[in-house]
Amino acid sequence: MIFSLRAAPRYALPRGFVVRRLRPEDAPYLEGLGPETNWVYKTWYGATAAASSGYFWGAFAGEGLVCAAGPFFLGQRHEEIGVATEPGFRGLGLGAACSGRLCEETRGRGRVPSWTTSPDNAASVRVAQKLGFTFARDDRLFVVGINAPEPPRRPAAQPKLRSGTEHPDGRA
Repeated sequence: MIFSLRAAPRYALPRGFVVRRLRPEDAPYLEGLGPETNWVYKTWYGATAAASSGYFWGAFAGEGLVCAAGPFFLGQRHEEIGVATEPGFRGLGLGAACSGRLCEETRGRGRVPSWTTSPDNAASVRVAQKLGFTFARDDRLFVVGINAPEPPRRPAAQPKLRSGTEHPDGRA
């Protein structure tokens, strides 16, 4: 399924998390993502290249990175959005927040954000629709060189959040 975002993304910044652009010194945080999540940076030939690119956004809980979003493909007219959230932090709006920031910048570069997922990945479809993406067409996606991620499973219990609100660029 391929979706397209033709208007500004809709999302909220979740309370208790810092959502900001990743920097070169954040590469170890990307490398520390679990096996269900670390695929998000692998099309950039590793965590260092992804964190240094200026294209990735992340959500931090305390000292740890729990969600990352970045483009899988940079075209002349489109940028393909990829996002992954650690299992214990899914369903909190972090994927939408990180992807929303990325989509704003994509649109600012004059490109259209696109979102591709399999029909059985209901969580991915929900995030895309929450952001305002609309269905464009069905197609086939071939993954080469990395293992295709499994559709996420929602955890039974959500983590306890810290109180307070942090500024999106990392300031308290």
